[in-house]
Amino acid sequence: MSVLTVTDTVARAVEGAASYLRHPYTSTVILAAGSGERMKTGDPASDSQPKLFRFLEGKPVLSYTLAVFDACDAIDEIVLVIREGDRARAEAFLEGEALSKPVRLTAGGETRQ
Repeated sequence: MSVLTVTDTVARAVEGAASYLRHPYTSTVILAAGSGERMKTGDPASDSQPKLFRFLEGKPVLSYTLAVFDACDAIDEIVLVIREGDRARAEAFLEGEALSKPVRLTAGGETRQ
């Protein structure tokens, strides 16, 4: 299954759920503070990057995720949880994305638990 097929499938699922999510204001929280240690590409330069900034078919992984939630009518804002050390990079990345919804950045914790 290609990345675009997965993205389209997720987008349809999110839109299908939209009728159940009609609230005055809805935020989605994307948990992206991990290091991505299990995601190995074989390229040391790429593997040293956080997973959300690694390229997959020409785009950073985060671009695919943001596009799905940005396209969902039931979502009003996106809250992106990142590692504190990635804040400047995430801010610069978001400036280059053409998103219609506001994105708030917040730092994740030391561990998943």
